[in-house]
Amino acid sequence: MEDPIYFIVRYIPFWAVPLLLISAQFAYIYWLKEVRFIAIIFIGISAFCFVSLIYYMFAGSPHDAAGLIRDSIFR
Repeated sequence: MEDPIYFIVRYIPFWAVPLLLISAQFAYIYWLKEVRFIAIIFIGISAFCFVSLIYYMFAGSPHDAAGLIRDSIFR
């Protein structure tokens, strides 16, 4: 159970940066089209990716990011 979570946390920059850029672009497009509900969903995805990147930078390394998750959640 923990291995997929550790894998996702270790490689946050590889999925969060592209997803942040893509979802921010779509949020902007849908906001201009005045489809606010979809735009807010994409803004939420962008915010989640941004917070994930901040956590990764706070942790300092892939090993430490997974270690913080292990120590705080799984023990």
